[in-house]
Amino acid sequence: MQKKLLLTEAVLTVLIALAFVFSANGEVSRNLRISELLLAVSIGGVLSSSGAVFQKVLQNPLADPYILGIGSSAVLGSAIGSFLNLNKEVLSCLAGVLTSATVCFLSDKIKNPYRLILFGVAVGAFTYSLLILLYAVAPSETIYDAVSFSLGYITPTEITKSLLFFLLSVVHTAVLLKVSRKIDALSLGEELSYLSGVSFKEGTLILAFSSGIVSILVSQVGIIGFIGIVVPNALKLVGITDFKNLGITATLTGALSVLVFHWISRGVFRPEILPVGVFTALFGTPIFIYLLTRSNKVA
Repeated sequence: MQKKLLLTEAVLTVLIALAFVFSANGEVSRNLRISELLLAVSIGGVLSSSGAVFQKVLQNPLADPYILGIGSSAVLGSAIGSFLNLNKEVLSCLAGVLTSATVCFLSDKIKNPYRLILFGVAVGAFTYSLLILLYAVAPSETIYDAVSFSLGYITPTEITKSLLFFLLSVVHTAVLLKVSRKIDALSLGEELSYLSGVSFKEGTLILAFSSGIVSILVSQVGIIGFIGIVVPNALKLVGITDFKNLGITATLTGALSVLVFHWISRGVFRPEILPVGVFTALFGTPIFIYLLTRSNKVA
């Protein structure tokens, strides 16, 4: 079943990608579409696989970089980098990794997944307020720019840069698959994972690595919410639980999902292009509420 699902998704992704690129008129437009395509599949794959990692390591089905405030911290770091004329990718990565380390520290101390989610909500609200404040005082930016960036706005960039982001997402998936056994061991709990030879510190390093890659991509496209929660949980419902299979399937499913949502965001209100996060939130929020009410771990 898993092989059939992967094959089906791979074929769909290729067909939709080709249709997305060749539906543009002219060579210049097609080159821009290729850049958007690479960014969409990169951020979608990384968000989904990172969500699967966070849920496994923290043993919380509602954990992902968006809910835990890592994405919003990365956006704030990127904005500060832009305003101070510094490397926004580096500052975004540092902000995301720092927030990830804080999440791991709190997870180890409070032993309460519900409070961990509340921490993420608080971080998200605080960083969003700072983001609006920064854009309000910036002479060349508008509040609309801040809102668009906070909702995930995929715009074309240099083809070499978008290709670099795509390769980064491939490396992210490859590394996670390499340590898939450790991730599965960490999902058993601190005591059992320790008996398996895997410490929680190793889980912290894995989450920090994943958070860093997510943050670098977020610095380019902004926050795209709920993909990291919905996709891994949906795959678990169809029986994909071990991380080796979950990681690769989540990557492909997330890439396909964001690509489809981005195409929708381009075509619903033409010629306006809406943030892709608007549509992921519309579809993802009801599912998140359902997971919240049904979860035995968050109550």
